[in-house]
Amino acid sequence: MSSGDIKIGLIGSGQICRVGHGPAIAADGRARVVAICDPDVENRTRFAKQFNVPGIYTDHREMLARETLDAVVVASPPWLHAGHVADVAAAGLPLLCEKPMATTPEDCRRIVDIAGTAGIYIQMCHNKRFEYGFQRVKELLAAQSIGRVFLVSIDWHCYVPDYDHGWMKTGLSLIKKIGVNPEKTYGAWRIKDDRAGGGIFFDDGPHYIDLLRFFFGELEAISCEIRQCLPNRVADDLAAATLTFKNGTVAVLQRSLIAMGYPFGTERGFMYGEKGKIKFDVPPPHKQKRVKVGLYKLPNFFIGNYLPAVLPYGRTKTGYFRQMRYFIDHLTGQHTLPHKFEGPWAAKPEDAFAAIAWTLAGYRSAREGIKVSLPVSTTTDQAKGTA
Repeated sequence: MSSGDIKIGLIGSGQICRVGHGPAIAADGRARVVAICDPDVENRTRFAKQFNVPGIYTDHREMLARETLDAVVVASPPWLHAGHVADVAAAGLPLLCEKPMATTPEDCRRIVDIAGTAGIYIQMCHNKRFEYGFQRVKELLAAQSIGRVFLVSIDWHCYVPDYDHGWMKTGLSLIKKIGVNPEKTYGAWRIKDDRAGGGIFFDDGPHYIDLLRFFFGELEAISCEIRQCLPNRVADDLAAATLTFKNGTVAVLQRSLIAMGYPFGTERGFMYGEKGKIKFDVPPPHKQKRVKVGLYKLPNFFIGNYLPAVLPYGRTKTGYFRQMRYFIDHLTGQHTLPHKFEGPWAAKPEDAFAAIAWTLAGYRSAREGIKVSLPVSTTTDQAKGTA
């Protein structure tokens, strides 16, 4: 296959495409971005220049009608996903769709139904599954390296201050005057736009809910405390969730935008099993660095430290690059990502719907002060629970 044979179009060309999908397609070498669609002139101009894209559109339907594409990446805001997926499916094209899957159970169900009836391949962008470090965690768990896992603890924090008041507002105004807009560059719509479906738990809760389901199977119950601590958000900026899995594993997930510290924050976790423990440390996604994984078992008592479980370096070992490689593998019929575990790897629409359904169950738990147990199902009736 010649370099760049696969022609990909992007719906959306914002930050996630600049730091994730665009570089991943370029690094793979088997595909190229030939067209983009974005109503924002700055986004589409910047991306087209960075990746030398010839086809530039403001309307995705025009792009689908005029371009000869082999696949599409849907990277628009989540409240637009269902409509964009429907239009891509109507064009008969396989697609990779960003997360969160959608902002309502009805739209989630619509995407699942499209996948079932349109006869096209839909891969959901739960890219943590493809981080090389998390692949190693999956393989360690499959090999029973630490035995039965009793507890998982995850802390994911970064500091986003209230920049709409005081000296922060003044400083931001001065930065904008010189042509730099950090709000736009780093996707502040996630905390400022009430169409986003919720706050930080809705945006990032599905990441680890999906990853933990990938590791341990189906959830049994969720209990949450969710707060909005600072006034310059439209929804939550703090969440603490306890997840109970049907296999007995308990996971505690904390996510916040209020933990002051190093600007890019902390994302790390521990898994405690009957024969040892695993730790993982996740760098900020825009840095495109590998997830570090350590294994600690009985012999480690004598050395007092973890043994590294991940050796390869380089950004192509990170989630967005390997997720795109898996997607392009599907398009070409190749298998370039060996792994040592059974079962499917990529998240299907049903998986993404389950992640949203359990996230909404977490909001219900916080709102009503209850523990939400099964059945939490990927149906529009049972997945209700607005953020």
